[in-house]
Amino acid sequence: MVETFGSYLKSLRLSRGITQRGLAKALYISAPYVSDMERGNRNPPNLDILEPLTKYLKLDKEEKLKLYDLAGTGRGKLAPDIAEYIKEHDYVAQAIRASKRYNASKEDWERFIKSIEEKQKNQKREPWFIEETPEL
Repeated sequence: MVETFGSYLKSLRLSRGITQRGLAKALYISAPYVSDMERGNRNPPNLDILEPLTKYLKLDKEEKLKLYDLAGTGRGKLAPDIAEYIKEHDYVAQAIRASKRYNASKEDWERFIKSIEEKQKNQKREPWFIEETPEL
């Protein structure tokens, strides 16, 4: 069986002992909306609900990224965090178009990622996925 946004959300919620009603209350949404998302009767939410959802469920980095990826797949689009980043940084779209135009290989992208990781390590900054935000 293919994992969907809804099935993954449900497994995350249940593994933390949270009811649909409890999740809905914490996120200021309706319990039927949560139910519909879990059953695949509603599209996955946008970042305005996903962000507080990931914080409330206290997802680790991998869980959060998987939830975002499944949300994008469920909508037939890019993961919403990626789409938002591309929208806010026009040079990212230019880089993607250049990689398409020149048929960048997997190895090209791996070198690019490694160079960014090295730069990050040398600058001793916090990893990109750590966000300083208050708890809900």
